[in-house]
Amino acid sequence: YGFHLTAFAFKGKVQRIKIASKGSRIISISLKKADELIPYSKIPVNIHHHDYISPDDSRIQKNFDIISTSEINGFKAIQYMRHIKRPIFSVQFHPETHNINYNYSGIYDKKIINKTMTTGEEIINNFVLFCNQ
Repeated sequence: YGFHLTAFAFKGKVQRIKIASKGSRIISISLKKADELIPYSKIPVNIHHHDYISPDDSRIQKNFDIISTSEINGFKAIQYMRHIKRPIFSVQFHPETHNINYNYSGIYDKKIINKTMTTGEEIINNFVLFCNQ
């Protein structure tokens, strides 16, 4: 809920997905630019969304650089945004829940499960390193 609270704090509109996703799943997202948190142009991520922030939200656009979006059940959602002036990073996906990915056996190739897990760990490590600077 931190992602939603971040958007709400900047007067962004948190919206409910009319058809909530059924459980967690892995998707691939593209990033418009790499940065110190996520140094890649494309990554697999674990998602489990019931709510979303639209990339068309003018209040969010005013305060944040929208780095990644995806379409979920027909709704365009921000996946990663970064405040324009302040050191605020916010992701909609779940880099911390990689352990649940092992429930995906038979659905996803082990390589993609492991890549999702290691990418999530790297994002968290990069955030900690950024905070310690």
